[in-house]
Amino acid sequence: IFKGKVCTWVNSLRLVGLELETSRVSASLVDSSESFENMHPRRAPAVPVTEDDRVERMANSMNTMAAAITAQTNAKTQRDLEKREREILAARTRVLTSFNGQNPPKFRGDGGPAAADLWLQAIEKIFGAIHCPEEEMVTLATYQLLGDADYWWGNTSLLMEAAFEEFTWENFKRKFLAKYFPETARERYGEEFLKL
Repeated sequence: IFKGKVCTWVNSLRLVGLELETSRVSASLVDSSESFENMHPRRAPAVPVTEDDRVERMANSMNTMAAAITAQTNAKTQRDLEKREREILAARTRVLTSFNGQNPPKFRGDGGPAAADLWLQAIEKIFGAIHCPEEEMVTLATYQLLGDADYWWGNTSLLMEAAFEEFTWENFKRKFLAKYFPETARERYGEEFLKL
């Protein structure tokens, strides 16, 4: 019995010793794993960078920046153009609405020089009242031409385009008066006016 107790006691000591050794090894492994986790990762050996490499990288960076700036500039320019087109369209719409609100007279090309002169005066009076921009005057006035007068303007505008003449209000008036209120008729009306 005594021998059996001693064996049990020795075995118990061995187990305690093994447990202590196991605890010590576990603690050592935990310490090792923590220090392993705290280690910096290994880096690949540095490749020597030449001056040409640096210049090439800088050139690539500058090209990328230039492309980005160009793209931004183009996008802004496009937005500005679209905004300007919308503003022009809105302004034209306002002018057209104002012009039509004045009930502008139509002109067919008949009625003689006096009718042509009265029509032109009425149109110019409306332009003054609505503060019509000059670049819109020809378009608005010629829209009031009907029949023979419209046909005349269609041909005249083609001739003006072929001669690279500008479609200004002064050019339109000059051509209109030459056709419908020529110099001879103006002189005759001037003489009649002086006789009154």
